[in-house]
Amino acid sequence: MTTRLCKMFLFQIMATRFKQCSTRLELIQSNAKEISKVQNLDIHIHS
Repeated sequence: MTTRLCKMFLFQIMATRFKQCSTRLELIQSNAKEISKVQNLDIHIHS
């Protein structure tokens, strides 16, 4: 019984960490998109 609970607890921790990681990745990707937009604008302005 205790091992089962431990496994469930560990699984929950892993799941929450995975969610945090995925949201961070999404944020990084959106930031990268914004940065590329800005860089493109800079290129247009300079050229």
